[in-house]
Amino acid sequence: MSKLAEFRRAERELQKQMALLEQLQADTSLQREMGFEEKLQALMAD
Repeated sequence: MSKLAEFRRAERELQKQMALLEQLQADTSLQREMGFEEKLQALMAD
């Protein structure tokens, strides 16, 4: 595979991953789970 083709493939994969990340960041259930995890870690640190 040429360097340019490899770069283009990586670029497409990155775009897919960024779209998935944006979806996950907008997911309210994930936000609640992350908030719970932060609170739990804070309690365990005490």
